[in-house]
Amino acid sequence: MDSTCAPKRPKFQSLEFNYKVLTSTTIEIPKSAEKLTDVNSLFTRSHCSAGLASLLGVSGPSGEGVNVEHWQRLLVTLGAVESSCPLSWCKHIVLSAVQQAYFFSVRTATSFLSPTTVGLLACLKYNREVVEGERPVLRKMTEGDVSAAALSVLYLSAVRSEQLAPHTKVVTLSDGFYHLKATLDIPLSNLIREGVLLVGQKLAVCGAKLRLSSFSSPSECAEEVCFALNYNCVRPVTTRARLGLCHHDPDPLCIRMVHPSGGMVPAIRGVVKRALPPFFISPQKESTVKILRNRAAHYAHVDREVKAAPALPATELGGDGPAVSRVTSVLLEDENGDEAVIQQWETCTLLESTREDDGHEAPKEGSTVVVFALNPSKSNISAAPFPKAKTFNCSRSMQYTCLNVGAASGRGIATCAAEMAALTMGCVADVAGIFLELRQTDQGTLALLLLQDDTYALLQVPVASPARVLSLGWPTAKGSVIFVLHGTFVSATDETTGSDCARLFANEYTLVSQRLQHVGLQRFSDGLKQKLKTIDLSSKKYLSRCEDILSSASAVPVKARSNPSGSAVQLPFQNAGKLQRGEARVPYYLRTGHEEKSERPSMKGVVISAEAAAPAARVPLEEHTSLYHFYGNITQLRVVCAERATVLFTSESVAGGPPVVDGTRPDGSVSMEITWQFGKLRHEVLSAVVREPSIMEAIISSVVSFEKIGSLIVDERSPEIGIKREEVLFTHHRSLNKRNLWWSVFTQSYVVSPHTTLGEAAAAIPWSPSEWADLLTAVKERLRCALYKFALKGGELTSAYFVTEQCSVNSLFE
Repeated sequence: MDSTCAPKRPKFQSLEFNYKVLTSTTIEIPKSAEKLTDVNSLFTRSHCSAGLASLLGVSGPSGEGVNVEHWQRLLVTLGAVESSCPLSWCKHIVLSAVQQAYFFSVRTATSFLSPTTVGLLACLKYNREVVEGERPVLRKMTEGDVSAAALSVLYLSAVRSEQLAPHTKVVTLSDGFYHLKATLDIPLSNLIREGVLLVGQKLAVCGAKLRLSSFSSPSECAEEVCFALNYNCVRPVTTRARLGLCHHDPDPLCIRMVHPSGGMVPAIRGVVKRALPPFFISPQKESTVKILRNRAAHYAHVDREVKAAPALPATELGGDGPAVSRVTSVLLEDENGDEAVIQQWETCTLLESTREDDGHEAPKEGSTVVVFALNPSKSNISAAPFPKAKTFNCSRSMQYTCLNVGAASGRGIATCAAEMAALTMGCVADVAGIFLELRQTDQGTLALLLLQDDTYALLQVPVASPARVLSLGWPTAKGSVIFVLHGTFVSATDETTGSDCARLFANEYTLVSQRLQHVGLQRFSDGLKQKLKTIDLSSKKYLSRCEDILSSASAVPVKARSNPSGSAVQLPFQNAGKLQRGEARVPYYLRTGHEEKSERPSMKGVVISAEAAAPAARVPLEEHTSLYHFYGNITQLRVVCAERATVLFTSESVAGGPPVVDGTRPDGSVSMEITWQFGKLRHEVLSAVVREPSIMEAIISSVVSFEKIGSLIVDERSPEIGIKREEVLFTHHRSLNKRNLWWSVFTQSYVVSPHTTLGEAAAAIPWSPSEWADLLTAVKERLRCALYKFALKGGELTSAYFVTEQCSVNSLFE
């Protein structure tokens, strides 16, 4: 083709705006940036000088508004190419110029909002993007040249609308040039509702998702929702931060600032306190339930499968066999003392799961690392033995950077009763002792250790269940020095086994070892070996005490030994009625012909027929004024008012409604009553009254967060109820006393039915029928398998301690 026939490319030249000649008057600074969204009604002909009005093409009366077409004419008159500044582009540029002038006016407390300022800024933006070719970051993202997940600094331009399903906000983000819509997740939307996140605030954003079906320019997708943002990937920055793309990694996030429903966490920095052994989750044949095994149990399972391999199909153990999930975990502690359990999930075959050298080396204990791209667990807390830690998952290999390598012997190992007493119930414990005996019982495997000061530690490995199998490597010789690592601490003294015996439970992380690799931990082994030379384990002192502890621990603990004050306390049971099953394993004092003796008898149980045993009948707890403790799962929750008692839920179903009717709180005092099951039989339950709101808050908030559940339970058919509820909670409950939030929800809520309306009581909390049922169902499911320790006195609950989740009392007695 002849070059003379080719179309000529437009010549772009820099625009010059003489602000000294093209003058105008300023307007008053608006109270909010939300009033600046309509640039067509912001300035009029009266604000412009004659020269500026001529360039804008505003020739009408003084009240004529300056719209986007006028600003486009100004740019073209000054030398801009019309095809490079269409009206759709001018809308973004003029709005950015207006907001930039507004924010500068707010910071300096002097108004710079005038047509002259807007015209000057519009020319500068044209020169930068069109003439110099520097594309803004939002344009690069929508055109596909930069990932939407890249770290960038943007500012909140406007709050556009609110979606009902899910209950989230749609906002406008700007990079100083373009304004595009983005949807926020529920935690970010709550920040806008509470007035924490404001228009004009600069944000460091990463991990965003592009929601466009195809790449396009910002002007073409201005009416679509282009991005989706998550709470954990958005952080406020100072006003001095420069808008645009950032060429560095995102800053690590504090563990306490991570929201469980806030999406991916860009990075976390901390010290590796524990490098935990892996556990494995594999499917079962002809069953939908998956089974969890620790490392020793899984290796034994693989050995059995390999031996049976000739009888199995060729692909059963190979690449086409069932997938096994290998979970490798580390415990991190940040500079604030908060903990995080980071779990790396890998999918592999049965044979590949036993390979130790898989090419992905986990960080070493004592090293300071920054771990990237983590997904927080939806659970409010982590499982035992790390009840205060948050759990994070990564589906791929763990991406981390090691900043420095420190000492790995930072944690202590308990060797005496004083060190055991310093531990907290439900937390992790490391114990060093002399191995005495191993016994298989109906409650699991019991291992007894002798500590440095002649006290004992009893480790219980639970019985294998269809969903969980644990196995530990025990020494063959009595008197060996062993280390129990990553166990779950229960108590320093036990009413069943005596005050000189501590109790621990094994979990999927627990290890039993006879030798530790780190040199700094050798002193624990040397001290126990020296003690072993000075004692005789075959003496009657140790043999009788060992038998007494194991026999007592093997029996079902139905009768309490003593309370903290030292006086004996009988549980409220007496013989009456008959058992409702064929056979039962009962304690000694329910056997036929048994008579109470002054000396404590053996605690060995026997299997007898149902006709030979009698169940226990409940006696009111008010008859017992001493303080005593129970373990159990909560099965029922009631609200007791002056005139009636309302059942919120039972173990079978959710029943009843809240005690407040039509927003009017009933007269009289309000208390709550909880019922828990402490044994396998249905009648082995106890009830107690709760009068302190802080106790109820500790019980419920340990397994479920109201902020999380309340934001997810929204009735789309009645959004006004959810909005009213948020206002009431923020005004009268959440901002006043967060420790009593669950108490307020249970005692001051009411259901808005078709026959009632929103109540006028200021502190009453409204719910739709479906929302109230969903809330109680969520609480019931979380409490159903959570194990608590209850302290009672005179029929009233004085305190409650959360032990662990996913621990049913029924499964403990199987």
